[in-house]
Amino acid sequence: MKNLDLNSARNYILYCLSIKMYTKKELSDKLKKKNYSDEIISEALNSLEENGIINDYDYAFAYLHDNLNIKAKGLFRIKQELYLKGISREVVETVISENTADTLAPLMDYVRLRYGEDCTMPQKEFEKAKAHLIRRGFSASEIRQCFENLSIKANWSEEF
Repeated sequence: MKNLDLNSARNYILYCLSIKMYTKKELSDKLKKKNYSDEIISEALNSLEENGIINDYDYAFAYLHDNLNIKAKGLFRIKQELYLKGISREVVETVISENTADTLAPLMDYVRLRYGEDCTMPQKEFEKAKAHLIRRGFSASEIRQCFENLSIKANWSEEF
């Protein structure tokens, strides 16, 4: 019976991975929802991890690339999301330190698309734009540099 449960757990993991990538923790949570025992979950995940089918490093690397370049998120937010997905701090720090991609280019593309270039906006809107970009995970220095490069300024003389 245990062998049957182990095989069905592995098959379920492989089915999930055929749809999209998952972290080890996410797969563990999925198996717990299916009422597999902790022992079966551990064995199934470890055997697939040893065979290289589950790899949190590869997941983190792909997640960083996609969220940085496609979804235009900053490194701070990506790091937080990876932690929430169960990726260890060491793996996240390794992936971030190995990242050679330019973080300013996707930010500038996003800002250009959302706010335009060479514009002056009311102070309140300018602050909202900065807050929005900070929530997306970009640092204040990246935002400042982006706004300078795109000539986006605040109209400070506007009355409240």
